[in-house]
Amino acid sequence: MKKTADVVIIGGGIMGASIAYHLALRGCHDTILLERADQFGTGSTGKNAGGIRHQFSTEVNILLSRHSIAMLERFADEMDQEIDLNFCGYLFLLDNDRDVQAFRQHVALQNRCGVESEFLDVGDIAQRIPQICLDDIIGGTFYDRDGLTDPASVLQGYVTQARRLGTSLVSGVAATEILVEDGRVRAVGTPEGVIATP
Repeated sequence: MKKTADVVIIGGGIMGASIAYHLALRGCHDTILLERADQFGTGSTGKNAGGIRHQFSTEVNILLSRHSIAMLERFADEMDQEIDLNFCGYLFLLDNDRDVQAFRQHVALQNRCGVESEFLDVGDIAQRIPQICLDDIIGGTFYDRDGLTDPASVLQGYVTQARRLGTSLVSGVAATEILVEDGRVRAVGTPEGVIATP
C-alpha cells in the first residue's frame, strides 16, 4: 500500500468512489481510497434501494439532486456502465395538516428551483392511482422525474473509471485515525501503517 498520497478518501461506497473519480478526472491522480470491508459498497450503498429524487426541503439538496441526477442520465455514456435508470416518479402520501403545510412549502421551493413537482389532493391521488387505500390520507406530492437506479452498477462505474484514471482503491483496510497538525490533516493511520498527506 502507498505510504503517501495527496488525497486519502475514507469509505468505498458510491460517495467515496464518485469523489475519487471526479478528482482523477480533474487531474488529481495521487489519491488513495480506503474501504474497511473486503468489498466496495457494502455499507449504505449496498443497503439502499436505489431511490433518486428531487423532492427535498432545502435549496442546496434540491440543486445537488438536479446535478446528481443529470450525471446519472449521462452515466452509461460517460462511465461505460448501464445503471437501470427508471424515472417512475415518487409519490409522498400525507396524513396530517402539519405535513400538508410543510410539503406545500417544499413544492413551492422545488418549483422555484426548476423542479416541477406538484401537490395533489386526495381526489387527484385517487384518480391517478385508484389502487391506493386513501382512508387516512389528506394529500400528497408527486414528481415524475424521481425514480430508481441500481446502486451496485453506479458504484461499479465509478470504481472502474477511478481505477482507470490512476486512483489507488484499497479494500480490506480501515482508516483508524486522522492525524492533524497545526489545524491540517497530515496523515491517515491504518493497521498497515500511516499514509502521509503532505
